[in-house]
Amino acid sequence: MKARISSGNTLVALPISDHKALALSSLAEIRSYGLLRPSFIDRRPVKSNTDEKLDRAHKLHEQTQRSFDKARTDRAIEYGMYIEGVEVEDSEGNLARGGVPPITLYSPSQLEEGENGLILPYNGVLTAIDGETQTEARFMLAEKLPETEQLPIALVVYHGISFEHARQIVHDTNHYVTPVSEAHSASFNSNGALTKALLAALSASGISESKMNAKGQVANAKTLFARVQLMAFLSGCVLGQEVARRGVSAAVLSKLNSPMGSPVGQSCIESASEAIVMSAQSGEIGKYNKSLWQIAGVLSAKGISPRELNWSAANKAYLTTITKGRGGPRMPIPQKLEKIETAFITKAFM
Repeated sequence: MKARISSGNTLVALPISDHKALALSSLAEIRSYGLLRPSFIDRRPVKSNTDEKLDRAHKLHEQTQRSFDKARTDRAIEYGMYIEGVEVEDSEGNLARGGVPPITLYSPSQLEEGENGLILPYNGVLTAIDGETQTEARFMLAEKLPETEQLPIALVVYHGISFEHARQIVHDTNHYVTPVSEAHSASFNSNGALTKALLAALSASGISESKMNAKGQVANAKTLFARVQLMAFLSGCVLGQEVARRGVSAAVLSKLNSPMGSPVGQSCIESASEAIVMSAQSGEIGKYNKSLWQIAGVLSAKGISPRELNWSAANKAYLTTITKGRGGPRMPIPQKLEKIETAFITKAFM
């Protein structure tokens, strides 16, 4: 019998075109096939005449990706915690609801088609051109839980294309995607601490979710209040005076609604429920800016019920902080929020 020598490693894949395929693998497999850890590529200085493939991977990363600074490293750690939650069963055999997108890999070599997929050449190099943070997160998670190296990973593989082509794909996959803010997508985040609190507050209020404006900033003709208003209220209640002088940024909101975020206290949920009921009783509250709802949440953390607040006076104070038109001086956020807070507690709401 004539011996047959393999020309490379087989990656289970479905070819889509001559240069693109959908694949299924694991971190253990693809790292042995040449996948490079993003943070390693980021740190590697370009040294000519040493490792041409590795240098090209570094050059691709350097010209298309952000550096793995502390902020991005922290995000990868958080991403790893999320992957653990949705892909690793807990002690009771349960998984958190959720998922992750495919990772996009690049091979400068043209890959041959085998019986079961694509043949990756020995000593080849694979780099992540989209999904770098997830890739780094999986490397980090594997250091903590080695068994996660065997978890299945969905992949999109581009191969046999030029460096310039790969760089264009990096641009296109990022340029044509607009991230949706947590304020607008929170209701879909069933694992989020704020979302769970929002749904609990709705349930306690007895108000149907259909009465919540899921897209706009305030109530419309068919709704009583907006989701962003209630998210602002809960954020203010959770963080208290910490945000009363500076607001809640998109990054802070995303962190609060992370699956790893701490559960929202029952007192905040009850106060939010009161605010919902009030919006049903008064057609005006649902029309107020989310800044008012945020400060109302801050005051509820101090033990002041939404019913004890002067919403009308607070709204009048807010309107005086608005600069009409473009240009000109604008009131600093701390001063704006302080003015709203002061107006809120001038008289009990009637």
